[in-house]
Amino acid sequence: MTDSAKVHLVGSIPGDSATEVFRLCTTALGDLIRTLPDGETGYRQHYIGWLGYNIYRTHPDLRVVTQPRPIDPDDPEEWRKPGEEWLSRDIDWSDFWRFRLREGVAQFTLETLGYADAAVESYAEFLRLRDAGAIPAETRFQVALPSASDGAGVVVADPEDLPLFVESYEKAMARDVARMLEVIPASDLAIQWDNVGFAIGHELERSKSRDSADPGIQPGRLTENFRQMLGRFLDIVPDDAAFGIHLCYGDFRHEHRIQPRDLGVCVLLANEALSFARRSIDWIHMPVPRGRADDDYFRPLQDMSADTRLFLGLVHHTDGVEGTARRIEVAKRHSSNFGIATECGLGRRPREQIPELMDIHRQAAELL
Repeated sequence: MTDSAKVHLVGSIPGDSATEVFRLCTTALGDLIRTLPDGETGYRQHYIGWLGYNIYRTHPDLRVVTQPRPIDPDDPEEWRKPGEEWLSRDIDWSDFWRFRLREGVAQFTLETLGYADAAVESYAEFLRLRDAGAIPAETRFQVALPSASDGAGVVVADPEDLPLFVESYEKAMARDVARMLEVIPASDLAIQWDNVGFAIGHELERSKSRDSADPGIQPGRLTENFRQMLGRFLDIVPDDAAFGIHLCYGDFRHEHRIQPRDLGVCVLLANEALSFARRSIDWIHMPVPRGRADDDYFRPLQDMSADTRLFLGLVHHTDGVEGTARRIEVAKRHSSNFGIATECGLGRRPREQIPELMDIHRQAAELL
């Protein structure tokens, strides 16, 4: 489905509305993309940060253990704007939303995660613009959904509660996807499975390190957990829908939570997914840090299975087309067929930078 696409939009694009995001992307890249996200507008900004505030905080069976610090306008390191008190401020997630079950509660149910409401609303606008010719007819509507390792794992205060949180999250995600499919034909849908926790976990295991701040990471069982979680997620993805995987090391104010040594972990997870999945995987996206234009970083791509479309996060606003071109040339020495993307989503970028980033994509795509 995405074999002819030269550009992939990871999903999170800032904007006031889905209409703004759709028009911005298709005006610049309409003939280069095959899936179109609605961005991270409104309450969905900052990836999973809003889940703690919107979904878990209000649940009667859960109690708050930690939460974001209040905004301090006198602190020179305070980057949040008024009204963004629900966002975690620190990259170590020490003030992230975390929860425990209330005393006497043995299980809890999440009816929805909010993704269905957003998708159904945005799809109506997607259809309107496509019918008007503003979106190419072959473009699918992209919905990015975090894995349970991310959407549930990071909010758990007590590691013993992790299986229960994962189960509740996955059941709610299944309900959200089912509701989407009541409105959005599977043949019009592209679902992206976002993964941060597994990439970080494998990188930590690789370096013989441990991150006790993230109970979603279970050393020694990562590959097994990845397969199981992928299998359960694919159970809710219809065959006619396109499906892709975004692998990531976090994007907190343009910083990874941990820097990848090379693409070895991403290739490992990609090959695991391709060998284990019961259906085709239409694309896999991998990050490339701005400073990595060296053969050592890209060499693991030589072990990558050819059973999917690969998108590499080679595009960076800070060094533009010139820097992207350098990274493309090195990547070509290790992979013969790939498309380009940003390293992670664009949701944390200032909106005024997005048109220029789109133009960098278009110019760099001519180098493939």
